[in-house]
Amino acid sequence: MTAKEIIEKALSFPMDHVTERYARDNDISLDVAKEHEIELKRFLALCSINPHKSYGMAGVTDELWHTFIFHTKSYFEFCSSINGSYIHHTPEPSDEKSNLSPYVEMLKDYENVFGQASPKHIWPDIKNSNISGSACGTSCSRCGHGCSSCGHGCRGCTSCH
Repeated sequence: MTAKEIIEKALSFPMDHVTERYARDNDISLDVAKEHEIELKRFLALCSINPHKSYGMAGVTDELWHTFIFHTKSYFEFCSSINGSYIHHTPEPSDEKSNLSPYVEMLKDYENVFGQASPKHIWPDIKNSNISGSACGTSCSRCGHGCSSCGHGCRGCTSCH
């Protein structure tokens, strides 16, 4: 399967039930959750296009990935359709920023494959932030935009309620 075919299959895969659950569980709008869905599908497509690489994950899309994995039948079907096998989620230790290269490499490949830079409000620049760990970022999980907290919630965000 070509990279274009993988991307098309990934982006067209129906996962409304997962995205709706993610939006409810995280108290975010469905529009924001749909934006996260697109980015997760792009990330997983990159994993399938470049199976020899082990990409890093940061920001709010990781929570959606967890929700998707819990919907085991759908997640397995998705992985099978774009990858031929399961795409494993292997978290990095969250206590240090010592190895950012898998994440930085993902951002470079994202730009090369999709012809545009990754959205900064979803894929944070953890290399230049004060936040450590692969699960943290500068995006708010409620509105998807910049925030001073980690990617698991912004206590100062009032525009997304």
